[in-house]
Amino acid sequence: CVMAPFLLLLTTAAFCLPQKSIRPSAMSLFATPLDFVFKGYSIWLELEQVENDLDKALEAAAVDLDVDVIPEPHVTAIYGMTHLTETQVLQHFRESLIPKVQSWPELRVQGFKVDKSFDGINGQEMDMAWMEIEFETSEAHEELVDIVHNAFCRDGVRVRPWQPHVSIAYENPDVAKVNLDFAVEFVKQFPLLITQSTRQVTAVSVWKTEGKMAEWKCLDRHKLIKSAVHVEQLNPAR
Repeated sequence: CVMAPFLLLLTTAAFCLPQKSIRPSAMSLFATPLDFVFKGYSIWLELEQVENDLDKALEAAAVDLDVDVIPEPHVTAIYGMTHLTETQVLQHFRESLIPKVQSWPELRVQGFKVDKSFDGINGQEMDMAWMEIEFETSEAHEELVDIVHNAFCRDGVRVRPWQPHVSIAYENPDVAKVNLDFAVEFVKQFPLLITQSTRQVTAVSVWKTEGKMAEWKCLDRHKLIKSAVHVEQLNPAR
């Protein structure tokens, strides 16, 4: 039985050194390890936080669900590139991407979602349960994702529309504790996840996401200029 996705709709409205890949408290000896094995290199967007609210939410979800914490709150622009070496990925990041992406329009929260997927069912490619903050996209966002994609995957076909989100926790789908009731209570505990209706994108980073989450590593990061474009000025993606 595949759980139907749950979406909690809202009623409110320069290079720097890579950081440590995993926070000291991130991996618990007692957590149930995620069976899914990740791959390749990924490009992430990092968001502004209010008193580290996203960090705290990731760590609390990991404790409540007895799972490993996601190493860093992020929105994925590209996941799992396997056609490039690490040297090539860094070269494309520094020479092809960063000169073209100096800022990113803010993201507006759309809702809070829990879902499951099973490899081979409905076109899915992974066995996983998760909960996430969902954000809206726009034509301006889609154009920037095109730039990111073209910097690394010039011959590939990008799936549209972009589905920006911040994953809060991953679980094995056959034993997942995350469900509608859990999500509702979790959002009550961390209301800023949805009441902070917009978030600035503060940095773009490149990560090695090969293997288990404990093996993920930030390879480089570029801080972005605060965008002067507000969501009210953006045209919805077509």
